[in-house]
Amino acid sequence: MKNNGKKQLALIAHNPGTGMYMERQVKQFLGSYVDTVCWITNMDLLPPEKFTKSDLFVFSNQAVFAYVQDKLPAGKKAFVAERTLNIENIPRMLALYALDKVLVVATSEETALNTIKILKKLGVERLDFTPYWPGCAVDVGKYTAAVTTGMGYLAPLSIKKVIDLGGKGIDISSFSVILNELDIPVTVLDDISNFYLKDIVKNILKLNQVAQKNEMGRKSMSAILSNMSEGIISFDKGRRVVFINAAAEKMLGLSRESSLQKGIHELLPDSDDVLRQLGEPGESADKIVALGGQSYIVKYFLLSGEPLEAAAGVVTLLPVAKVRELDVKVRREMRKRGNRAYYKFEDIIGVSANLLSVIDLAKQFALTDLNILIEGESGVGKELFAQSMHNHSLRVRAPFVAANLASIPANLVESELFGYEEGAFTGARRGGKSGLFEDAHMGTIFLDEIDSASKDVQNRLLRVLEEKEIRRVGGSSVVPVNVRVVAATNVSLHELVKKGEFRLDLFYRLCAVPISIPPLRQRGRDILLLIEKFSYGNYGFALRMSPQLEDFIQKYSWPGNVRELNNLVHYLCNLKANRESVDVADLPKYLQELLPQMRLAGMASSEPVEGGDFLHLDRLLADKEMLGEFTAILEELEISRMLDTNIGRYKLLENLREKKVMLSEYRLKYYLKLLNKHGLAQSGSTRQGTMITDKGLEFIARL
Repeated sequence: MKNNGKKQLALIAHNPGTGMYMERQVKQFLGSYVDTVCWITNMDLLPPEKFTKSDLFVFSNQAVFAYVQDKLPAGKKAFVAERTLNIENIPRMLALYALDKVLVVATSEETALNTIKILKKLGVERLDFTPYWPGCAVDVGKYTAAVTTGMGYLAPLSIKKVIDLGGKGIDISSFSVILNELDIPVTVLDDISNFYLKDIVKNILKLNQVAQKNEMGRKSMSAILSNMSEGIISFDKGRRVVFINAAAEKMLGLSRESSLQKGIHELLPDSDDVLRQLGEPGESADKIVALGGQSYIVKYFLLSGEPLEAAAGVVTLLPVAKVRELDVKVRREMRKRGNRAYYKFEDIIGVSANLLSVIDLAKQFALTDLNILIEGESGVGKELFAQSMHNHSLRVRAPFVAANLASIPANLVESELFGYEEGAFTGARRGGKSGLFEDAHMGTIFLDEIDSASKDVQNRLLRVLEEKEIRRVGGSSVVPVNVRVVAATNVSLHELVKKGEFRLDLFYRLCAVPISIPPLRQRGRDILLLIEKFSYGNYGFALRMSPQLEDFIQKYSWPGNVRELNNLVHYLCNLKANRESVDVADLPKYLQELLPQMRLAGMASSEPVEGGDFLHLDRLLADKEMLGEFTAILEELEISRMLDTNIGRYKLLENLREKKVMLSEYRLKYYLKLLNKHGLAQSGSTRQGTMITDKGLEFIARL
C-alpha cells in the first residue's frame, strides 16, 4: 500500500495519444483507489521515477510488453489490456465504403491488425483493409484513404483523406482484471459498465438516423449491438420500444417482432416508477430485478435534452451471475499467467563460447534438484536463465514464482514470501493470504537480488531451506513446501559474507551450484546478433549500421548489458524508421560523450581514410576476430570458384550465418570493397556476384 492508501498502477504505451487516453480512463473510473504512472516508450528511453514500485503493470499491446518486460520487477503482475474503440467515431467510417483501398495506420503490425479486428467486430464489414506501420513493405500509391487511432502523423503524406477514430481505450474486461489484481471492490465494475453502456446507447439514436439513410450504416448498428452481451432496449420520447437486441430478447423471452412499438412498461413493469424518479435528462438509475428465475442489473438512461416527459432513453440488462463468473474467471487466469516461466534456453541469443558454456552448465544442473545461485551484472538476463532452467527441469509443469527482494518494502518481505494469517497486522486481508513459497509448491521460486535480504529474512530463508516448511506471519502451524530455489545477485555474496552482511550457512545452502553469466562486453559478436534480433523482431527490419558505429558498439563496455543494448536498438529504430543507416552521430547524448576517449583508445575514426576505406588489411591481420570473419568470406568465395560460379552478396551472407559468422549486410559490403581494392576478388552488381581472384587464392593459402 502507498502512504495515501492507494495502490499504484503503471500504464505503458508506445505513443502519447494511447498512453494519455488510457491514463484518463483509469483516473476517471479508479481515481479513488489508484495512483497512476504512465511510461510512453516512444518518448522516454527509461521508465519514469517510481515505475518499478507499481503494484500492477498494464500494457497497450504485446509489442510494448515484449520491449518492456525485462524492466519489470520480478514477482509483480503484468498483462496486455484488451482495447476497444469509441463507437461514437464509427459512423465516420461510412464515408469509406465507396473507396477501393484503405490503410489502417499504427505504430506496429500488431496494433494495426488489432484495430482491424475491432473494426470488424463492431460491424465495419470492409474486407480490404491493409495494415500499415513505419517500415512495412506496402505500396502506398494504391491507397486513397487511411484510418488510424490517434496516429495520423504516421500516415503516408500522399494520402489526403485520413480518418482519425481517436485512441483505443481499455476494454471493460481488462478493467475487471485491474479490479481483481488491486483488490478494488467489484461493485466498481458496475459504474464502469454503466459508463460504457451509456456511451454506447447515447449513440443508438444517432446510428439509427444514419441507418435510415445508409444500408451499410444499418448493418454497422446491428452488428455493434448484436455483439453486446448486455441486453439493450431503446425507446423513443413516447416511451415506445424502437430497438431490442438479441441478448435482451433472450433475457425477456420475447421476440423482436412482438416487442417493437410496445410501451417499455409492457416489457419491464417497474420502468415507469424508475423513470419517474429520475431527475434531469442525462441521469441514470438502476435496480436488480428477477426475470425468468435469474437476477439482472437493469439500468435506465434518459438520453434526450428535451423535457422529462418527452425524453427518449435506453434500458440495459446485465446478468448478476455474469459479473460473478467474470470475477472468478479473471482471478483464475491471472494466477495461471502470473506463476509461469515463459522463456526457454532456445530464447537465449548468442554464439560466443563463454555464453554457450554457461548454457550447457545450466542445462546440466537444471535436471537436478539442487538450489542454484545465478551471478551476473545487472541486465545480463539472470531471470531469463532462471525461467529457462525451470522449463528444462522436472518441475516444468509446476509453478514458477518470481520475487525481487529489493523491490518489496522491508516490512512486507516476510509476509510476501511466507504469507500471513488473518489479523496478523493492520490491513491484513480477511482470511489471510498465502505467501510466494506456498504458491511455488512443487515448482521453482526465483529470488532476485538475494543480497537485499535483511538478517531476519535470511534467518527465515535458511530455516525454510533446511526444514522444507514455512510458518505464516502471525500463524502457529507449519506448512510443508517442496520448492526449488533459484537465487540471483549482481554483487559478490562471498564479499558480503566476509563483511558479515550475509549468513555463511545460507550462502552455502544457496550456492550448491553457482552459475556466472558473462557480461555483454565479453560476448564478442553476440552483440551484433542481438541487435539484429531486437530490431527485426520488433520492427521487421535489421538495423543498418556504419562500420564506425559497429566498431563503437563492440568496444563499448555496456554497463547495462543486454537491457541497455535493447534500449539503444529501440531508440535507433525509432529514430531511423525509414531504414536509413545509422552512424555514431545518431547515438544518444550520453554515448556520444564517450566517443573522444574511445577514439584515443583505438576505436575506428569517424573520418574516412585515403581511398574511402574504413578498414585496413594490416588491421585485419592484427585483429583475431576480424581476421576470422575475413578468412570465412574468402573460404566461401573459394568454394564458389571451385564450382565455377560467382556468389551474390545475399547468398554469401546466408552461408556465413549458417557457419555462425554473424555479419551485418553493411559490414559485408565493406569487406568485399576491401577485397576488390587489394585485388583479392572481383565484384559486380548484387546480381553478378563476386569471384575470388588468383591473388585471393594465394592470399588464403598464406593464411
